Amino acid sequence: MVEEVEIEALDSLLQDFAARARKALLTKDYDYAIETLHFLLSKEPGCLALRVLLEEAREKQLSQKGVTRRWRDKLVGVTHWGWFLLFWKKKPYKALAVLERLRDAFPENLYYTRRLGKLAQMLGLKTTALHLYETVCDQEPSHVEGLLDLAEAWLASGHVENAQKVALKAYRFAPGNIRAEIVAQRVTVAAMARVEA
Repeated sequence: MVEEVEIEALDSLLQDFAARARKALLTKDYDYAIETLHFLLSKEPGCLALRVLLEEAREKQLSQKGVTRRWRDKLVGVTHWGWFLLFWKKKPYKALAVLERLRDAFPENLYYTRRLGKLAQMLGLKTTALHLYETVCDQEPSHVEGLLDLAEAWLASGHVENAQKVALKAYRFAPGNIRAEIVAQRVTVAAMARVEA
């Protein structure tokens, strides 16, 4: 189980690398920033602030990329997918790094963001999982599976009211969805248990 940490709690050498990554973002050296942040996340996978910086670097880099570079990244991403499948259960921290690379190659594909959220939940990184699911819902507000993932993450972190709001929103988008009904029932049971306690 990994603990979630802030940048200020990192080793001084890692803090120095984080400062370099921030500087690279300011000077528009996105490749260096992304590589540095990948390195930092391989050492401290529980640092949400680093993950947020990585997402910012990805977005800025994507706005600069040409079509040829995007296709090359997608080809590299397919290779990373094979590594992810290999590491998913046995080496979850390696899988975390591979998923980050897949998000580099396919930033518009929400599947990888959701998988990363699931893996973060599996590793006990509740805040990171919430952030990733919120990213999915921000990019596509009507993404039912993303909303359900977010509702379950809120429920797992003990925020029943937030889970209720999100589950209700998901249920409104897909009233016949079995998973939406199950999540809505779980959230309702948790809310009723909280009221009775």
